[in-house]
Amino acid sequence: MTARKPLLSVDTAVAAAFIRGEQITTPPAPKASPAVEEARVRFTVDLPKSLHKRLKLAALEKGLPMTDLARDAFEQWLQGQ
Repeated sequence: MTARKPLLSVDTAVAAAFIRGEQITTPPAPKASPAVEEARVRFTVDLPKSLHKRLKLAALEKGLPMTDLARDAFEQWLQGQ
């Protein structure tokens, strides 16, 4: 079995922002979980590497898991339909 890569730390996100010449800010507090959570289903999506990289950097900068950002994007898109 292949060992999983560890998630990047906040320090790595700060370093990445610094390298890009961006202003370093404190990430926002994580969202509060709803009192009752709906059952979840795993969903696999094939993404271009460039989109995956952008999603990963956005997640690091916001201090949120990539799944939260993807879930929010799906919700916003579906509400706009």
